Amino acid sequence: MTAETTDGGLSREGMTRLQPPRVRTIVDNVMQSIRLAILSSKLPPGSRLRQSELAKQLGVSITPVREALRELTSAGLVDFDPYCGAVVHTPTTEELENVYAVRVQLMPLNIRLGVLNITDTRLAEARALTRLMEQAQEQGVWVELNRQFHRILDSAHENEQLRDILGGLSDLSELYVNLAAGARSSRRESADVEHGELLDAYATRDVERAVRITVQHLQTTVEAAKAAFKTPAVEKSA
Repeated sequence: MTAETTDGGLSREGMTRLQPPRVRTIVDNVMQSIRLAILSSKLPPGSRLRQSELAKQLGVSITPVREALRELTSAGLVDFDPYCGAVVHTPTTEELENVYAVRVQLMPLNIRLGVLNITDTRLAEARALTRLMEQAQEQGVWVELNRQFHRILDSAHENEQLRDILGGLSDLSELYVNLAAGARSSRRESADVEHGELLDAYATRDVERAVRITVQHLQTTVEAAKAAFKTPAVEKSA
């Protein structure tokens, strides 16, 4: 599925960038392999995900593939069709607008709670991810690191309900972040700059600046993702 893979199925860069300092489970590796294949368009929207074929390609049994697809379905990256089985989720402009409209409304509350409660350890973890993002060569790897970065900031408080809602929206947003990064060659670079500015706002406990940067960050992603829908490849798949 990838040009050069490890036993778990991730590309060499993917393993270097994504694997935390612990042994990942087989399901984790399978899920990340499929996730990166989706984000890199090796598995484009609407593609059927046959468990037996994926298991063979990844060198694992069907069981971890089935569990990985279940988790990716919860994340919104995979759908289950009654006739085709598991298929890669197809992004739409309507879903894009709906997801980001909710995120823009909830993020100010989330940030006000997070900025006041984030620890130095979480800030250090987030900064480490920004450095990995700047070094990432594969777009799919960058998008996944971006998700991890925002998950750290979004979970810096103790409101579990808000954290779960935004976590689900963030997972689904991964498809649209990927579209945005692909639509504008400069989007990744500008996003990296915005991430640094956002971390500075968190570190100095500047709530209003963090809110302002985040809202603009989300709006810019929406604009870039909408531009992607105007390209022939996306229009054909949507």
